[in-house]
Amino acid sequence: MGDPGIGKLDVRRNSLGEIAVDIFVHEYPSTHEGVTTRIWLAQSTVDKITLNPDPDADKIKFKVVS
Repeated sequence: MGDPGIGKLDVRRNSLGEIAVDIFVHEYPSTHEGVTTRIWLAQSTVDKITLNPDPDADKIKFKVVS
């Protein structure tokens, strides 16, 4: 069984030069069960991401602000 919250970040650039980000979060609630959540962010949304300013944080956190 894998660790909950383990994921993959995939960044691509389209023919117009814009980037898109896919975040895949893989969760395994039990030995015989797996769930993958895909979050897709367009360039306009990626531009709004701010990083967690706390350098001592256990995990990297980010939020999208409008």
